[in-house]
Amino acid sequence: MIKGLREALKAELDVPATLNWFRQEYLPEVLERINRDGSRKTMALYGGERLRTNERNLTDTRTRLGLLLEHNFTRISNEILVDEGVDDLFWNYVVANRFPDLEVHSIDGSTHIRIEMKALESRAEEKSANFATLIKDIDPETDYLIVCLWQWDDTPSASIAWDSAVRVEKIYVFHAYSLARIRDYNWLNHPPKNCKAYQGIDIRTAVTCNAAHFSTEEHNMGKILRLWSRGRKELPVGFSDLEQETLESYLQFVDEVYYSGFKLLSVEILKSIGGDCIEYHTYEDASYPESRGVAVVPREVPFDKEARRKILNDCGAGVVVKMKNNYQCVAWSVGMAAEMDSQLFDNTKPKNAAQKLIGTGLLRIDD
Repeated sequence: MIKGLREALKAELDVPATLNWFRQEYLPEVLERINRDGSRKTMALYGGERLRTNERNLTDTRTRLGLLLEHNFTRISNEILVDEGVDDLFWNYVVANRFPDLEVHSIDGSTHIRIEMKALESRAEEKSANFATLIKDIDPETDYLIVCLWQWDDTPSASIAWDSAVRVEKIYVFHAYSLARIRDYNWLNHPPKNCKAYQGIDIRTAVTCNAAHFSTEEHNMGKILRLWSRGRKELPVGFSDLEQETLESYLQFVDEVYYSGFKLLSVEILKSIGGDCIEYHTYEDASYPESRGVAVVPREVPFDKEARRKILNDCGAGVVVKMKNNYQCVAWSVGMAAEMDSQLFDNTKPKNAAQKLIGTGLLRIDD
C-alpha cells in the first residue's frame, strides 16, 4: 500500500512533503514495476536487431525510448490507482501544450499534480534532454520534473526471448519551479565566454546578444546536465531553503548520472583492449577498474602528478585514462618518476580510446 497517494496526487501536501513522498513511497514502486518483464518487453530488441551507431540515429532511438518510458510511467501510474482502490483520479497525457507532459485529474476534470518527463541513457556522451520551460509557465504548487535514467541490458529473461531490453536505473524528481529558478540564475549570471554582450530571458524565450544582434538561444540554457556548475555548491543570499535543497539534489543527480555512464564505458574500453581480468580499486571514495596495466578513472578523481603516482602505486597501472565531462578521455603514461610521465591523447571519445591505447604498445600482458 502506498501511503498518502490521494493527498500527494491532489497536491494537498506541501512541496517538501510531496518530494519526500515521491522519493520514498511512489517512485520506488514505479521503478520496480517498470523493470518487470511485462514493461521491458515493450522496450526491447529482438531477432538480431542492432542499434545504429551514428549519433543522429542514436538520438532518434533515445527520443523514441523517452516516449515509451513516459507511456509506461503513465500506464503504471494508472494501474497503481486501480490497485489502491482510487477510482476518482487518473493520469493523462497533455496534448495541447508543450509543458507539462502529464497531469493528474479528478473525474470532474479538475487538475492536480503536473509532471514534466525526461529520460537519459547512461552511456550517452551528450545527453540532450532539455528543461527550458519559462518560470511564468510553471506552477510552484503542482509542477514537478521527473527524470528516468536508463540503459540497455542484455541479461536474458526467463520468460521473453529478447536480445536486449531497457532497464531503468533510477527515477529522480525535482520541484520544477525551484530548478527553473536555479537554471535562470546560472544562465543570467554566467554567460559563455563567446557571449560578446549579454544574454537574457524575454517573455517567450531565452535570448543571447552579440554586439547589436539578438537571437533565440540554441537549446543550451535547459540542457539537463548543464543547469548549474558542479564547482558551486551553494546559492547566493535570497534563495529559499527549498531551492538550496533542490540544488543539492540536482548536483547529486548529475554526479550519479555521469558515474553510471562511466561504469559502463570504462569496462567497455578495457574489454576492447583485451582486458579479460578486470580488477577494481578505489581513489578516495571513487571506484575505478583496471586491466592490462590500464586504469580508467572517473571525472571526480584528480589528474595531477601526485594522483597518477598514487594510482600507479595502488594498482600498478602504467597508463591512466580519465573520463572527463561527456566521457571525453585523456590518457597519460605514468613512469616511476614524475618527469617520465607523458600525455598519450586527449579529448577522445570512448569508442576511439581503445584503439589508441592498443597503438601505444604499453599494454601489459596478463596471465
